[in-house]
Formats: sequence, C-alpha cells, structure tokens
Amino acid sequence: MLNLKVIQAKFGDCMILEFGDEQEPHYMLIDGGPGGTYRDHLRHELEKISSAGGQLDLVVLSHTDADHIVGLLDLTEELKENKADGTDPLIRIEELWANTFSRTISKGNNIKNALQNMLANVNNLSSVLPHGNLAFQSILQGDTLRRNALLLEIPLNDATNEDTITYDTVKEPVTMPGIKMKIIGPNEENLESLREEWLDWIRKNEPNVFSTNRELLSQIDRSVPNLSSIMFLLESDGKTILFTGDGRGDFILDGLENAELMDEEGTIHLDVFKVPHHGSIRNTSKEFFARVKADKYVISGDGRHDNPGIETLSWIVESAHEQGRQIEIVCTNQTDATKKLEKKYPGREFEYEMRYLPEEDHSLNIRL
Repeated sequence: MLNLKVIQAKFGDCMILEFGDEQEPHYMLIDGGPGGTYRDHLRHELEKISSAGGQLDLVVLSHTDADHIVGLLDLTEELKENKADGTDPLIRIEELWANTFSRTISKGNNIKNALQNMLANVNNLSSVLPHGNLAFQSILQGDTLRRNALLLEIPLNDATNEDTITYDTVKEPVTMPGIKMKIIGPNEENLESLREEWLDWIRKNEPNVFSTNRELLSQIDRSVPNLSSIMFLLESDGKTILFTGDGRGDFILDGLENAELMDEEGTIHLDVFKVPHHGSIRNTSKEFFARVKADKYVISGDGRHDNPGIETLSWIVESAHEQGRQIEIVCTNQTDATKKLEKKYPGREFEYEMRYLPEEDHSLNIRL
C-alpha cells in the first residue's frame, strides 16, 4: 500500500504518506506548511490518524523555510502543551528528520551571526528587507523545532550518527515497513557551494545595510541564496516518489546521478514527482523535465511569488508531449498560471490532465 495525501498548504508544502500493510498502516509527514496550515487542515488529518490508533513513524522537514516549517512548530507546540497538561498527545511522533541552518550552512563558520548583525543594523527592517527578515526568522524557527523535539524526547536524525541527513551521512537506503528511502541530497558538495554563496553574499552586501537607498536594499533582499533541502527517492513494490522540497534542479540531478538512479541515457522515470519549490521557474528548466520524467507531477502553490510559474508548467507539458507520455498534473490550487496553461496547451491535444484539490477539502489523495 502506498498513498500520498497532499494537504492544502496554500503557498507551502505539506504531505502525509501512508504505507505498509493496509491492516496496520504507517504514516510519514513531510513538511508542515506555513501559518494556518496546521489549524485549518493538517490537524484534522492527524486527528483521523490518531483516532484510528496510528502514529507518525517519521516527520521530515525538508528545510527551514517558513512555508514548510511553521505547521511543524504548531504541531510540536501543541504536543508540548499536552505534555505539560498531562494529557494524551494529539499524535505520537517516532522520529524527526530536520537539518538546521546552524548545523549545515553555518557549520564551522560565522554566517548565522553575520546575517543576524546585518539585519539588526537595518532601520525599519520589516519595510526594507521583508524577505531577509523572514529568512533569518526561518533559521531561528529551525533551532526552535530542534529544541521542541528534544523537550518531547523525539529522536532527531536517528538515521545518521553525523547529526544531519545528507547523501554523505546516510549512504545506505533507509527502510521502513514496505518502503525504502534513498537520500539524494543535500550532499557535502552542495552544502559547501551554498556556504560559499552565503559568505560571498555577506561580503558584498554587509557594507550596504546602512544605506538609505531603499531600492538597493530591496535588491539585496531578493538576492539571499536559498537553502538546500533534504531530498529522497521513496520506493515501494516498484512504485517511486521523488520528494525534493525546494531543491535546486542542478542539485537534484547531481543527487540522482551520484546515487546511480539514472538510466544509461541520463534520465529517470517516476510514478510521482513532487515538483521543487512550488513550480518556481528559478529551480528547473525544460531540459530538467526531459530528464526527470513522471506519470504524476505534484505542485503545491497558490500563485504567490508567481508559483507555479507558467514556464515551469509549460516545460512539464512540452517535455512529456515530445516524448509521447500521458501525464497528470496535480495542483493544490488553481492559479492564473494553470489557467494560462490549459488555454495555451489544451489537455486533449497535449495528452495531459489537470487535477485540483477541491476548495472545501483538507487534502487530496494519490493512490499508487
């Protein structure tokens, strides 16, 4: 049994995987979405699991962006309240995977402190550097989630002795009832590249934080490099799902190649592909989708930050059509981009179907 439940997370990611034996199902939570996801949608799904006697065998935080972590913070805060009150927990969590910024990008350097000092020296920070502020808040949220896990005695990153979940620290597949998970990223080379990007960004922009030029500061804000996500290929009875968080396309390809998951032509075919970064055009290309192929593409986004991008959707449809593949694109929300896609590329002509999460529902299910 393998079911992927995609939770309504607006502009973020939140998914529950059901696996194992149908009589004794197991559950995995991947990301928790932004603010409101837990209250409005995720908690409802977790209550159903718990009331049926289930638990979360594993919770995976792909990376510490607010649109992935806040729902997990809300969950662990409620579990802390349960513990303080002496009441049964909403749901039990057996293990958490989470790579904090302090133990990956800022490991062995002063990036975190330098970024904090930069942001502390900007007057009226929220109006000048909103995304930079959110970036640092997300870093702190990662540390908070780690502390919550320790207080709740939830084992953290038990799959490795190195304190982080990476391709280099978890070489062998991780097995759970009926499934096998192969970590493809991040790897140490990816992390070192991102450290250099952060250090370079800080060196170039630290002198400018005292500038009164709001446009310059806005440009600095948008240039902050992204973090690297925990990415893994999950397999069950020949069915495959690739989870990518907000991973960069080049990192995904490197990870698949390093793990020897590509065929002789340098491609891979999946049953389900969780499209990275909510379908952002900054993470992929048409060539990428010609190499990473799937029957179903899952995109969580509501149009914020232009995600999903019409270009990304077009690349998916064009690549599949040129290769003679019939596909399904599963979206949590209908957006301007999805409407443009269906108008520009009629589904019957280009052999694809669109599926949307109904507005009144908490989730949609993909059964494999």
